[in-house]
Amino acid sequence: MRSFVVNLLAGVITLALGVFVVDRYLKLQERRRWIKTQALTTRAIAVHLCEITGALFQYYADVPGVPFFAAHQKALDPTILEAFDPLLAALNESTQATEKGLSPSDVAIRYYDALEWDFAEIANVLTPRLLESPATSQRLRDRLMEFDDARRKFRHAIIAHQQAVTQSVFPYAVVPLIEAAKRLYAELLKV
Repeated sequence: MRSFVVNLLAGVITLALGVFVVDRYLKLQERRRWIKTQALTTRAIAVHLCEITGALFQYYADVPGVPFFAAHQKALDPTILEAFDPLLAALNESTQATEKGLSPSDVAIRYYDALEWDFAEIANVLTPRLLESPATSQRLRDRLMEFDDARRKFRHAIIAHQQAVTQSVFPYAVVPLIEAAKRLYAELLKV
């Protein structure tokens, strides 16, 4: 009876260890298959974030935009991350639209319309791809969802402004969107 229990225990341990090792190996293989896809996807998101952020200078006075367009040569560049702080400072101080007769919230609508494709690519193509990837960290998933939430709030603020002229698009939606873009870009640099 004792040898039966020992053999049974050895069989269970071998089976459990085998399943554990095989499972870990399969997960590692799956992560390796996603590495190139993840690298291309994070680069694409970084370029779209820089397009979204860099375009602000066209709509708001005293807003720097030039460093963000360097993303086309090197999408994941720590010097681009450093450019977010001066941009956010300028946005927090600037309330002037570049187009006379329009409020900052009015030009936010034009800004959104001009970059609608970039927002859609991140939301509808690139974010789902990274969420599906087993190689994506939870922190990156959280930053992607945070940016998507900021984009959604931006869109809803535009709708409210168009219906009731709330003037809330710029201070309550554009600035938080860029703050979320900064955090997402910082997380992309870690990938």
